Amino acid sequence: MTVTMVTGGAGYIGRVLVDALRNSGRHVVVVDRLLYGPISPDLGTSGVDFIQKDIRDLHGADLVGVDELFDLAAISTEAAAELLPELTWEVNYAGRRRLAELARRAGVGRYILPSSSNVYGSGNPAPYTEDDEVEPHGIYAAANRLAERRIIRLRTPEFTPIVLRQATVFGWSPCMRYDLVINAMTASLVRGEDCRVMGDGTQRRPFVWIGDLVRTYLRLLEIPVDRVIATPINVGSAEDDYPIGELPALLGEILGVEATAVTHYGAPDPMSHRLSYRRLWEVTGLSWGSSLTDGVRELADRIRHAPEGADEPSARRAKWLEATWYLPTN
Repeated sequence: MTVTMVTGGAGYIGRVLVDALRNSGRHVVVVDRLLYGPISPDLGTSGVDFIQKDIRDLHGADLVGVDELFDLAAISTEAAAELLPELTWEVNYAGRRRLAELARRAGVGRYILPSSSNVYGSGNPAPYTEDDEVEPHGIYAAANRLAERRIIRLRTPEFTPIVLRQATVFGWSPCMRYDLVINAMTASLVRGEDCRVMGDGTQRRPFVWIGDLVRTYLRLLEIPVDRVIATPINVGSAEDDYPIGELPALLGEILGVEATAVTHYGAPDPMSHRLSYRRLWEVTGLSWGSSLTDGVRELADRIRHAPEGADEPSARRAKWLEATWYLPTN
């Protein structure tokens, strides 16, 4: 049986991915520090092993017998990265690079690194291709970019690293994040509260539904190695690309509710870009249409039936990280 390791497997994307991997017949090894709460009961079911560790504490012995590895463990927001710059470099760059090196030595065949479209920055009115120059703004994007470059260089005939530049994710997960813009605005609309828009709202962002993202992950495990090129791949939907300021009205229309008042905050967002997904199609044969309506309706239904955490601001998440990450890992 194929053994797949998922670091950060108890997190937002990880929870959805682990379920999909288990349903595909793989044996899954989850590595997670459980910063956001105790292990969920379903993660202890048949077909899933659990290792409670920081990725910086993993050793080669932990990877023996692993065939595939998704490295999702990271400081996952710009706000947290700016609050914790040294930790972000330690985890998002040095920790990932070290884990990729361990994986190669341990005989792992495929290593998938989710990076971010934030590495592109802003300034190109046309959709960015993977061959365009990048302009990372801030520590989060810079650490992602350096990790991309160093890990791609580790490729050998036996070790295939795959780097993904992901659009901003949205949608429901058993481990929810309400600091992601569509998730946050959907929660605000369901609760009848103001939608918060950074800056003037003219910045454009590409998006990807978590279900489409996980299906992309599974496809990347199936394609022949000779079709995987040693460059990053943009992942998202060309039809889910919006100016942030237009989202409250659009989401309100999808949910059949009148959009609440919009509160603008902060300076203009330096991240404003669109993505080209031609390489995704060439490598995987996948081309995602718009999943916004289905994804937002599912999320709204989940919020109505289980509203816990829907009022959690991203600032609280960042401060909580600062307070807990440095606790002993053993």
